[in-house]
Amino acid sequence: MSGRRFTMVSRQIWRSGRFLAVSAEAKVLHFFYMTCEHQNFAGTYRLPDGYAVEDLGWPLDAYRAARRELVVADLIAFDTATSELFVRRWFQHCRPKGSKQEEGTRRLIEAIDSDIIREMVEAEYMAGEPEKPAAEVHPFDTSSKLLQTRIMGGRG
Repeated sequence: MSGRRFTMVSRQIWRSGRFLAVSAEAKVLHFFYMTCEHQNFAGTYRLPDGYAVEDLGWPLDAYRAARRELVVADLIAFDTATSELFVRRWFQHCRPKGSKQEEGTRRLIEAIDSDIIREMVEAEYMAGEPEKPAAEVHPFDTSSKLLQTRIMGGRG
């Protein structure tokens, strides 16, 4: 469990064409992904199908169909190889507050096993990161998995 007591869910969601286009089941699943006990400061986590269907009380085929809808609508990204998912546009509404949360978020991003998911998370995190004066910038450790990716390594 992440220890978080709440998650910001923007009321703008009700104006999102992506969100409004999916089924009622997919909407419920999207809220589950944004608020469940598995989520963390990076909006990404490992969630095997068995955990999700147990939490939701849904049949496996219904769960997978709703998840597929969310992927197609670009509301989440999911890597079947690692069972990791990312709630897209997470950092637009749930930016880390303060240096300790930023540091923790970076550690969570570095720990993502899926290269595909990690690169998405990095790109969205960096796109929303406010510019800091040079004296405040804390460079990543050069051994960090974060620096070895396409985006952070300057190859994308």
